[in-house]
Amino acid sequence: MTVLDETETRRAGVFGALGLGLYDANGTVRLFADTIDENNTAMTLVDAKGNPRYRASANGDMRTFDKDGYDRFMLDEDGSVRILDGDIEAFELSKYGMVGADPSGNVTLQFNRLDGTLKTAGNVEQDNRDLKPDDMKKEYAQFCAGTELPNEAALRACEAPETERIMQEFSLIIPETRRTLGGYSRPSGRDYSTGFADKIRNEIATYEREEVFTPPPSFLAVEPIDVVQIFGRLAGDMCYGTTTAPSGASCLASKVRLTTMLRISGREMVDYYRFESALQGETFGWPLQTNGAPGDASNRLTVSNDNVVEEEAYREMLRSTALWDGVTELGTLSDYRTNLVERMAYTAYWNPQVTEVAFRLLAGPAGVSISAASIESALLSMCSDNRETPCTEPRISYGDFRRAISQETTVREAGTGFTFSDNTVDWGSIFGNGGEFNFDNMPDRFG
Repeated sequence: MTVLDETETRRAGVFGALGLGLYDANGTVRLFADTIDENNTAMTLVDAKGNPRYRASANGDMRTFDKDGYDRFMLDEDGSVRILDGDIEAFELSKYGMVGADPSGNVTLQFNRLDGTLKTAGNVEQDNRDLKPDDMKKEYAQFCAGTELPNEAALRACEAPETERIMQEFSLIIPETRRTLGGYSRPSGRDYSTGFADKIRNEIATYEREEVFTPPPSFLAVEPIDVVQIFGRLAGDMCYGTTTAPSGASCLASKVRLTTMLRISGREMVDYYRFESALQGETFGWPLQTNGAPGDASNRLTVSNDNVVEEEAYREMLRSTALWDGVTELGTLSDYRTNLVERMAYTAYWNPQVTEVAFRLLAGPAGVSISAASIESALLSMCSDNRETPCTEPRISYGDFRRAISQETTVREAGTGFTFSDNTVDWGSIFGNGGEFNFDNMPDRFG
């Protein structure tokens, strides 16, 4: 279930199997109540950049993270306190006493509260100088300025972004490469694997994908123009063969096109918000209709100016914006396309249902993120659906895309007046007589 504010911005979401989230005005989850693990329900506070900063568990423990995602402080259910450095405990304070360790994880200090004994790996010295924490901070930075470190624990601690900032503070050179010499030279303290903050991020991402894809009933039906809006930005101007679509039109959505648009390289993953942002930055082109099968000579008609998709919706838009009187023979529809496409590009409206379904289709079964592999698999599947011979090229036409969207949500048929989802829009008042765009008449829904 999604809760929207008066501007229809998502501010809260509930998905029973995963948890509850509260969002800020920018759409970032700022509080996440996790119910994924029934044995350890927890609440996480998140900063404006999406980084987990505080987590409290129903088991009674608590931990904080720095802005780089490193564990920094832990309060255990038994009352013990731990200060972490990289993967190791710098200090543990419990009802039994206190233990300290160096960046390599070697225990260097032990205080037993039962008998007051203090054991150290170094000497206890008297120093009459002013003792300042900055002295220890600088020594720590100098330790990490070395190219040879005792073990992997020290390497992870020294490569932390916070450590590098400290080294820059003292004008120390950060080594380009470091190597480790071996293991622990003394008994080690507890070792914690880094990445717990990343685990939380993945839980939030999983929650958001599931919660996003459970829209309220009023958003279940979409208009053909909603589908055109999305595909007209996903697709490029390349058509079958070596032909290109004319100005103001689009043709096929291919793997090359989408990976370039999303700037995916290697095994990089793209989440929903990066997908939506990339989509909004793309130029809109009204999709052209494809004819015949891939490779067939009739596909040359794909680049015909008057062979647009959703022609009925296209005519309705022209009529409602006063670009066409509805009587005069249209002839070549592209005569009107430039004005119409420019106005389509102005609209700030995005039907979230179509955008989210498109993301889920491209993300594959997991539905959490898009990769080059998931794009190729999704396009081949959408292209091959309803064809006798499976497609071998990862690219789809508007017809393939609309069919895939229709399998996920209802797409109304054009012909009963131009609308955007459940909100009838008077495009004549928005664009003005003769199709001149008028921002003052934009409905609140459009920003």
